[in-house]
Amino acid sequence: MSNEQEISIYQQSLPTFEELRQNTAALTVTSETLQFAAESLATAKRIATVLDEERIKVGKPNFDAYKAVNEKYGAIITPCKELASTIEKKIAAYNRELKEKAEREQREYERKVREAEEARQREIAAAEKKRQAELKKAEKKGVEPPPPPAPVAPAPYIPPPAPIEVPKEKLSTTFGSVKIKDKWAFKIVKIEDVPRQWLMVDERKVLAAINQKPDPVKGIVPVRDIAGLSIQPEE
Repeated sequence: MSNEQEISIYQQSLPTFEELRQNTAALTVTSETLQFAAESLATAKRIATVLDEERIKVGKPNFDAYKAVNEKYGAIITPCKELASTIEKKIAAYNRELKEKAEREQREYERKVREAEEARQREIAAAEKKRQAELKKAEKKGVEPPPPPAPVAPAPYIPPPAPIEVPKEKLSTTFGSVKIKDKWAFKIVKIEDVPRQWLMVDERKVLAAINQKPDPVKGIVPVRDIAGLSIQPEE
């Protein structure tokens, strides 16, 4: 590729990226904007991919210019990847919102059905208690018991929640399909409460401790005893 062609690809991406960044700055993902968000995500990823490929092609033959090439292309590649990540998080958040809404409505529906049935069972129990009292009273007086009460009516029909939009983990765009990953993160709140299976040995710290140079003056002695570890010369 000639220098002119390389400069052309680089310059053409500038207005595209700036326009994309402006158009998605205040993006809120809804059912109406979901496709636009997917297209923007795919476009940002595509710009970053194309420029990354060209960066390697341009910089590899001339190692001396590699740093300059990285800086020039990185000026777009890095923010482009950041923009793609931002849009992807917005779509993932929208998908989570849809899922959580469906779960909330399902729980509410199940609660209403359960409470309606519980109310019906209480009514049945109350009617049975009343009937038994009437039978005992009639028997005591030696008269015919009153006719049994009418059966308790079934619990009222409660309509299930209306179908809602299904979260889409794969969206079709101009540049092909994009997969939306719902990424999670964590932060340590109280390390003492973390179960052992989620902990790991700090190998770098252990190796530094068992391989440190002895220094009698400073009182430095290589560690040779750590509970749960077998410390021995490397073969």
